[in-house]
Amino acid sequence: MTPVRTPRVGAVRPSQLMFSHGVGALVDLPNFSAVVAGLDDWDTTCQQTLVERRLLAAVRQMPNMEQVDALRTAPWLEETRNPFDDWARVGVTVVPFPRWMRCTGCNLLIPIDSGLLDLKHEPYRPDRTRFVHNCRSGGRPPLAVPARFVTACQDGHLDEFPWIEFCHYKQACSGKPQVRLPDQPLYRPVHKALHRPLTVWGVDRRLFFLALLMGTATFNLFYSFLAGLLVFGGLYLFARWATARDPDMLRILLSSSRIRRRYDPGKHEPFDLELVRC
Repeated sequence: MTPVRTPRVGAVRPSQLMFSHGVGALVDLPNFSAVVAGLDDWDTTCQQTLVERRLLAAVRQMPNMEQVDALRTAPWLEETRNPFDDWARVGVTVVPFPRWMRCTGCNLLIPIDSGLLDLKHEPYRPDRTRFVHNCRSGGRPPLAVPARFVTACQDGHLDEFPWIEFCHYKQACSGKPQVRLPDQPLYRPVHKALHRPLTVWGVDRRLFFLALLMGTATFNLFYSFLAGLLVFGGLYLFARWATARDPDMLRILLSSSRIRRRYDPGKHEPFDLELVRC
């Protein structure tokens, strides 16, 4: 069969076609997703026949595989530097799925077959192929992304989500429906750390008592209340900054002295050699 050749929209490895991205699998492309079409839609004029009788005989012995007449590779042509040659339009046939797309500019749900979407293809960057919706009078048209919901049965068969039926709730549709799917981000507070230390006056409890102990020791040593207060105030301000910056940084620095030093190839350390005569 010789299907209508269209430009490439992406690439996968041959091993992926054999396993995770075979016929009926969903391929996640940068701007949309597609399902690999069946072997009946592949271009047989650009396939090579594999001559391996033992493998062909083993395949024919599998259930419901007696009708296999040959083993062929995926459609492929030798690549050139010109992206407008025939090789750029030869490959495994894919079908966009889901067929419902959401415009990122107006949040309108649009089926691909409606004619309201344009397929933008870049010959030198096929991975940038995308659908756009001309909902704006000027500027670059916004990107249309696949709808987030699909349906699947227990056997893994995919199908479109019934947007029109879902919105009408099993009632007949009167007129031309326009479904919009607003996508508003939900902001939630995120803390810097899941572990919140116990604080006294906004300072880690251990650092607060350390500053208080050092201030008391200074007062007992110099018999000066001002000196003790200055030491305590300085350590308190430093502890407050450390607690707000990273509560665990001082703990890591204090415990680093107990860690065994490892070999560092970036440091030059002299060593002695002893020459022993045989």
